[in-house]
Amino acid sequence: MSDYSYGFPIFNRILAQAELMDRMMARTGADPLVAIRRDDGASWLEARSRCADCIADKLCRRWLDTNPCHEPLDVPTFCVNRAFIQSCWGPEERP
Repeated sequence: MSDYSYGFPIFNRILAQAELMDRMMARTGADPLVAIRRDDGASWLEARSRCADCIADKLCRRWLDTNPCHEPLDVPTFCVNRAFIQSCWGPEERP
């Protein structure tokens, strides 16, 4: 039987990127339920994949760390999921 699996560095990166996406959605006021319910979750999975492949993770983490939660902010222009996250705002959550 083949032992094909991802090594821990890749697995850890995927988890770290998912955590950044969750923080970005929360920080910008996006509703995760809106995201997950859309087209049976396909858009959510595509956004997760884009985030996992994104090379702006250090910039993203810095932006999140320097913008503590108060009022929702607009999604930064460097975010590969900007349009997706903006499409998940509820009417009362738009920055």
